[in-house]
Amino acid sequence: MKRSLLMVSVLVIIAFGAVSAWLFHSSSIAPRITLSLVGYTNDTSGFRSRFYRVPDPSDRSMAVFELANNTGRWFIYNYSMIQIKTQGRWSDDTNWMSPYSTGPPKGVDPTKSVKIAFPVPAGTNTWRCSVGLLDGTQFFRPRWQRQITAMMRWIGLVFYDNYFTIWSPEIVR
Repeated sequence: MKRSLLMVSVLVIIAFGAVSAWLFHSSSIAPRITLSLVGYTNDTSGFRSRFYRVPDPSDRSMAVFELANNTGRWFIYNYSMIQIKTQGRWSDDTNWMSPYSTGPPKGVDPTKSVKIAFPVPAGTNTWRCSVGLLDGTQFFRPRWQRQITAMMRWIGLVFYDNYFTIWSPEIVR
């Protein structure tokens, strides 16, 4: 009796491990997403005046970036941070309002790219920006997979976080 109970327990643990590995296999693959500067433009939509404290009426007040999703996954993105480089160190640009004030998050489809614009920081020539990403592929899984995922999170078996931040290259203008 004890032997069969032990065998059943081992089989249940192996099956649970196999299902876990199958559900979360792709979450461990580092996403191939890039944020690249495309060029500069003027602010025709009023974005800068709403989310950046220092006005800039020039025709280069906004930097346009391409967020390229080179994966088979769907991501939700939102503006994150702008940092300026002073005396060789990165610090947050205090003129940039909270990224949560820039509106609802948007999506980028698998193997597609989107253009996004950030205000060019005032008073510095070296800067970078970031975009926060959430792997939204999980929202399109079948209901039973989402329920198993929720149960595993609840009991503490899922430790990964599918939210991450990517940074643009250092920009010198």
